[in-house]
Amino acid sequence: MNLRPSSIPFAAGLAVGIALCLAVGVWKRGERVAGAAAAGKGRALPALSAATPGRRLGDDAGTVGKRLRGILAIADPLDRTRALLAYLERLEPGDFALNVAACRRLGLPATAEEYELLFTAWAKADLHGALAFAGEDRVAVRTVLNVWSASDPEAAHEWVLANHAGDDPNPLLGIVIPAIAQGDGARAMGLIAGLPREDRWYVFHQMVPRLIRQGEAGVRAWLETVPEKLRGEAVSQIANEMAPANPAGAVAWLQQYPDAARTANVAGIFRALLEADREGAMRTFDDLPAGRLRQEALRGLVVQEIFRGDATAALVKMDGAAADVDDSMLEVWAAKAMAAAPAAALEEVLRMQDLELRDASYRKALRHWLRADEAAAQGWLRDHGLPAAAAAAYAGP
Repeated sequence: MNLRPSSIPFAAGLAVGIALCLAVGVWKRGERVAGAAAAGKGRALPALSAATPGRRLGDDAGTVGKRLRGILAIADPLDRTRALLAYLERLEPGDFALNVAACRRLGLPATAEEYELLFTAWAKADLHGALAFAGEDRVAVRTVLNVWSASDPEAAHEWVLANHAGDDPNPLLGIVIPAIAQGDGARAMGLIAGLPREDRWYVFHQMVPRLIRQGEAGVRAWLETVPEKLRGEAVSQIANEMAPANPAGAVAWLQQYPDAARTANVAGIFRALLEADREGAMRTFDDLPAGRLRQEALRGLVVQEIFRGDATAALVKMDGAAADVDDSMLEVWAAKAMAAAPAAALEEVLRMQDLELRDASYRKALRHWLRADEAAAQGWLRDHGLPAAAAAAYAGP
């Protein structure tokens, strides 16, 4: 397996996007969190800033709003970000609340990058104030906790635990686990094991790029710390992360852990491999042993051929791997081929094992063909007939 070097640029470029994905995952159940600094609950926050709460700029709300409006109006995204960062450098802890309020009055969506930059700068200047102001704002709390866990993961972890009530999964725990993993991978895996599957997936998504940069030995060492029941998910996530930059490496990786094909995006990985090296992808597929990995790989090949507009090549591939063809592949192929080769599409529908799906596919395909060429469709029906349930729908077309 080759984890490096082709996967490194991709992994490095994923950092910001992964952080945003994590925020979506850990808050999906709509959990609420109160600002402990304001309510006096939970672990006391460290005194990170000796600055006074007064505003250095001394601006009122109207002036702050005009200044931010001018920055946000800059068309070039790089220039706009540079201007905002330069502005944030001038702010004291007491300035941030007014600026966040101004952004809200300007109508920025809660997920806007400007909010993340504002709360990141605020958390670094005054963790107390940033966390208290964040309150129940999920994006703000996530941003502050990311900053906190990067510098003191244990303190952030304690706060997350102290500020969660009830028996439901803690929606904030996934934010701090990746930082804990950098110092204690085994402990982090124990925490991950207690998360719902959707949250585990996002945590893996954040951790895996760092692991890939360590190379194959580092990845395998980490897998040894993963509980057996989670290993398939971890292997799958590694393959999914590798695929865009190194699809051949991702396939080779999955070949070593074929059971992980249940959760890996094998079809998508093979589509990427086809785009990168068509002949190599075909050779790789032909060498795969029977099983889930081969079946999902065939699905990727079929879909990719269809997207290329070559339904015939897809059919040839399915005919050559008949044991791996399932009803969903036949359904996709028939739907794509219907316009150009309706008779061939209906003949493939005949191969479906699920009678309900087969009859529904017949009805859909025949409606299309009867509208396009009724005489040809009726001729085919006379020669081939229909399953009873489908025939009933066409008793008098």
